[in-house]
Amino acid sequence: MLAAGVSKTILAEQAGAGKPLDIAATFVEHRRLIDSLSKGYPPKSMKLFVAVSTLIANEDYQILGPILWQHCMLDNVDSSLTASACFLLMQCAERNPMDLLAVIEVDMQTLATFFYLYSFTD
Repeated sequence: MLAAGVSKTILAEQAGAGKPLDIAATFVEHRRLIDSLSKGYPPKSMKLFVAVSTLIANEDYQILGPILWQHCMLDNVDSSLTASACFLLMQCAERNPMDLLAVIEVDMQTLATFFYLYSFTD
């Protein structure tokens, strides 16, 4: 995607020469390194959120709740996130129950409507 989308090059000093540096090619070349940096980051950051959960303000929990619900509970493919996400989601529900409840109800109604309509296609 980056290789196809980036057409501009910038000039950079490479080994003392003024050769153009292709940003997309650099990303493609270092793809393995970039991907490896993201592994393990979400579980560690969630554990850090749990550790400092008493310091998180109510307004921040209001923002964090829908993000946790969408990305850690519905789309969760990493089981190491589940315990931390459940704890933080519980904290969000205690601090801002109506906001989080509204997000969950909308998702449940959307899923129910989808399955109801899907049942007529068979």
